[in-house]
Amino acid sequence: MRNKLWMAALFLAGLSACNNYNLLEKLENPGGSKPQEEFTSNYYVFVSSWETKGDMSGQPFAECNAPMGIGRADCACTRAAASRNLRKNEHHQFRAYLSMPSPSTLDPKCHVAGLAQGCSPSFPGPWLNTQGQVVVNNFIRSDGMLDSNAVRYTEMQAVVPAGAPVWTGAGATGNVVSPCGQWDDASNGTNGSYGAADSTGATWQNNGTPMGCDQLKRIYCFATPY
Repeated sequence: MRNKLWMAALFLAGLSACNNYNLLEKLENPGGSKPQEEFTSNYYVFVSSWETKGDMSGQPFAECNAPMGIGRADCACTRAAASRNLRKNEHHQFRAYLSMPSPSTLDPKCHVAGLAQGCSPSFPGPWLNTQGQVVVNNFIRSDGMLDSNAVRYTEMQAVVPAGAPVWTGAGATGNVVSPCGQWDDASNGTNGSYGAADSTGATWQNNGTPMGCDQLKRIYCFATPY
């Protein structure tokens, strides 16, 4: 009798282990496989669903923790775009609309375009927000304005609060003004410039007096134009 009870216990334990094998994966992917990324023919721009201090540490993707500063932000933008099927192909990158003060000054549009300072990119678009509305027709205008609609939506198509602040380190025309160091500075004594996510005027990238880099703000993520 004791042997029978022992064998029954072993059987139940084995059955339980079998049923709980990869249980989390089964719950997240009941079809048995992870969903594959789909690609688009459009260029998109979005406001990050996450907020971060001036050192870009607030991004939610563990694989983006290793880069520092603007590299961390670029990584998070691309990862977020991939998770929502916003890329044009598996190699397509998104970059954060952030200025860089050194080693060579680089304004945000040149950073996104992957070009040197002083660039005048006029890539055919348009760039759409995640509600499918045109934001800019030919990348970033020289006057710093947007063409039609505000960015204002996250990669998840959620609208951000009115006036939501977005780190840029840019002036009204997209020039370099007050970045938070190399976007690796979250100290109270450093100030960074920011824009308003629901604006189509110059305030979309510069909305007044710079604020402390220790405060939480979002970032803009642009599809690279290639």
